[in-house]
Amino acid sequence: GYGLNFEDLVPGIAAIGVAVQGPDASPLASISLASPRDNLPEERRALLLERMREEAELLASQLHQFRYA
Repeated sequence: GYGLNFEDLVPGIAAIGVAVQGPDASPLASISLASPRDNLPEERRALLLERMREEAELLASQLHQFRYA
């Protein structure tokens, strides 16, 4: 999953967060990015979200090797 925050807490700041899932698909960790809202137009958000999801999957596979070996 992922989460979006557009000035909910800090005026002018936006954030994106993605879950790093454990082997049972429960959240194990997260990756987030915060930026001035104007730097995150919809097209860029989509690209960043895709890359963050890829990194979350990579991180999950690496964490599983250590925790569940």
